[in-house]
Amino acid sequence: PLFAFDIDSQKAVSMLDLVTTLFWTSDMLVTFLTGYHVGSVIEKRISKIARRYLKTWFCLDFLVVFLDWSLIYVDAVSHEAQVAGFFRF
Repeated sequence: PLFAFDIDSQKAVSMLDLVTTLFWTSDMLVTFLTGYHVGSVIEKRISKIARRYLKTWFCLDFLVVFLDWSLIYVDAVSHEAQVAGFFRF
């Protein structure tokens, strides 16, 4: 679909990677403020919400988001190395 436009596909993929990583990073932060049901009551205390998130999904979320940010960093560093190599004589 990107061929219909004059867009560098590598830049488009990098931008999509960044947008999705920012989304999931912000989702992790919002999850610390999202209440949950305990029976018929909604738990809204931040300390309880944070404790529950840290005990359940936080490790998996952190691992995935950390890997995403690591890949973005490696991609940026390798791109800078290619640019620097281009200007060497």
